[in-house]
Amino acid sequence: MASFARGDELAYLIAVDAEGVTRIGVDGVEVLLREDVATRATAFHEWLHLRLTAWAGDYPDGGHDRRIESFLRRHRRILRLDG
Repeated sequence: MASFARGDELAYLIAVDAEGVTRIGVDGVEVLLREDVATRATAFHEWLHLRLTAWAGDYPDGGHDRRIESFLRRHRRILRLDG
């Protein structure tokens, strides 16, 4: 599930200067986005983290960020990330 961060969750994203985050909580895995700055690319990035988490059965390692960003760069036009 994806939603815009509110309250303490929003304060956390602002404090760490993040547009979004994939989080494992008691209710499962969720994507939180900052409504004021999150882009379409951020949403896709976090969604891919969510899918990788579900596939791997745990939170992906830091190497997934590089692979996700590489994938998004290669597919910018088809995913309409340029505007």
